[in-house]
Parts: sequence; structure tokens; C-alpha cells
Amino acid sequence: MIDYTIDMKTWRCGVNSHHRLGIGSTKMINKEGYKCCLGQFVGWKNDEDTTSVLITPGDVAIKVDRIYDPLFVVYRFNSYVDTALSQSLMQINDCEDTTYLEKLIEISNKLNEYDATLKIVNYLDFFTEEDIESLKSNKLI
Repeated sequence: MIDYTIDMKTWRCGVNSHHRLGIGSTKMINKEGYKCCLGQFVGWKNDEDTTSVLITPGDVAIKVDRIYDPLFVVYRFNSYVDTALSQSLMQINDCEDTTYLEKLIEISNKLNEYDATLKIVNYLDFFTEEDIESLKSNKLI
């Protein structure tokens, strides 16, 4: 089983809706240091060379010239390609109609389909006590 982590303090989601989190553009890592869910899973560091080009997992694979995680990127037709899981996670992350809590539960459920788990860190400033109970019941914390 593979474990992935989202740090609420550096998570960028929700594009431009009132459910957005973080600042800057939504991509693997932006110049402000915020990362979409997939960027969180890579653990990429913020530097000037990467922030303008790393939008999808395929972009990361091109940058490092390898498949860094087969759940998120594959090599097909002489190119690195985002997997169906990556595409689903990008849609969940960027959805403007869902709350952070709903996104986290959806991301977790999607990862569970691939025998992977999601954990959340630095969450206390973002959720009510009721939300935290929901995170616990969904085994996210």
C-alpha cells in the first residue's frame, strides 16, 4: 500500500471559487510554493526552473526524464502521459463546486481504488470540529 500526504498549508485547490485554497495558479507547484494534490504527492521543491512548467505529472516526468510514480504517469508512444487516475485527481482538485473536505474525501476514495491511502497534515486551522470528525471517520487523519 502506498501512502500519500496533503499538507493543508501548501495545498492549492479550487481554482478561483470561494472553495479555493492557497494562492497563485493551480499546478504541480507554483511560484508562491503552493501545490495541487498531485504536486503534494511528488514532494517537488519550489525553484525558478520548475514553477513555470510543471502543470501535470507528465510535465514532472519530462523534467526528471523518468516515470517517478506509475500511478500518475506512464510512458506511451514515446512520451510521458498522465494516467486516468491523474486526470481524475486533477478534476477533483480543481472543481470549483466542492469544499476542501469533499475534495479530500473524493481524492482519498479515488486513491483507495488503487490500493493507496491519503493522510492530511496541518489541518487544524482549516476545519471545524465536525469536519475533523469526518476526516477521522474517513481515516484521513
